[in-house]
Amino acid sequence: MSGCGNKNKQTAIVDDSELFSEDDDPDRIYFLDFEQNLKNRTNDSFTINNIAIDIQYIPLETSDEVLLYNDRVQISRLNNDFLVSSSSFFSHFHSIAMFDSAGQFINYLIQRGQGPKELPYMAEWSYNHNTQLLVASTFFQIVLHSFENNTSSKYTLKDYFSEICLLNDGTMVGIPNDKGKSGDVDTPILHFLNQEGKIIHSFYYPEKRNIAYNLPEGQILGIIENYDLFTSYTGDALFKDKFNDTIYRIRSMDDVKPYIIIHRGSLAPTLIDENNPKTSPQKVRLISILDTKEYFFIKYFYKDKFYFSIWNKQTLSLIANSEIPKQMLLKNKDNISYFRTPNGKDVIVPLSSYLNGKLYSMLNAEDAMGFLPGIVSDDNPVLMIISIE
Repeated sequence: MSGCGNKNKQTAIVDDSELFSEDDDPDRIYFLDFEQNLKNRTNDSFTINNIAIDIQYIPLETSDEVLLYNDRVQISRLNNDFLVSSSSFFSHFHSIAMFDSAGQFINYLIQRGQGPKELPYMAEWSYNHNTQLLVASTFFQIVLHSFENNTSSKYTLKDYFSEICLLNDGTMVGIPNDKGKSGDVDTPILHFLNQEGKIIHSFYYPEKRNIAYNLPEGQILGIIENYDLFTSYTGDALFKDKFNDTIYRIRSMDDVKPYIIIHRGSLAPTLIDENNPKTSPQKVRLISILDTKEYFFIKYFYKDKFYFSIWNKQTLSLIANSEIPKQMLLKNKDNISYFRTPNGKDVIVPLSSYLNGKLYSMLNAEDAMGFLPGIVSDDNPVLMIISIE
């Protein structure tokens, strides 16, 4: 374990004081002017080191029992421990592993398999630090794990969900997988579920607001205007509607309000653009949003290129806008940033989650070998804790 930062300051690996902080201004609506800022914006040479106060590295134990990829990774913080899962582009998510603060493997929480508390494939999982609940979902099944009493339960769902997030009141919100494809006005936008996977409430579009459409043949998944759910560090969910610049914050089934206005103006796609190869690349499509106390990290697609942007929440200014390789979308849906290692090498790292002033990411073993002792190319990725506040 080691740490370094832009001031070469050594700090403790884990500091759990006031771990779960609340949002200072939860009812504020943020207006981000994408149209104005992107018109004349050049590609920035930016690394996450520019805003990092301190960066800590925790090599994760490598054994035949636990082997991780760095292509697609999810990370959450559980008190002094870490929840980690990963996959390669050609496989589904592996089981959810728990590591302690020193990077030693503890156990698997939810595993892939056919057992009574296992899932055949793990497409998505969500952990809510306020309720101490973890849910993993695949097809028509979920497994819910409670850290309060250390029990897991498996449930069958009525519908197949493309995304599911846990909320602070213990309920879940999910996007039905067929939404936007059927063209049926009776298809809901969102379902709310209780802890047994039963639908307790649904949201529908107002009359004549159905915007379902069929994708053009050969359209590349992920570069179309779509629905999405993202987890906020406050324990709420952020909902991205289709053909709508408003990102909604979901606190409960009775509390869904506008949170971010991403003004795209003439750069916003329409239903016509999705079928027009000439105008479609000229539109901005949002891919992912990472919400922190001080910043918004927003990954997007524009003019056949992928970018990550960083916005200051207080000044509403764009402080970084960097192009990323196109193939990185296939490897990781999460936000991505360039990172300059202590030996001067610029590499791309995923920004998986944020909590209490810290971003959580992974660094390939090959990239860590040049400055961390004892790392070999076959090791698991190195967990990075990036303090930005």
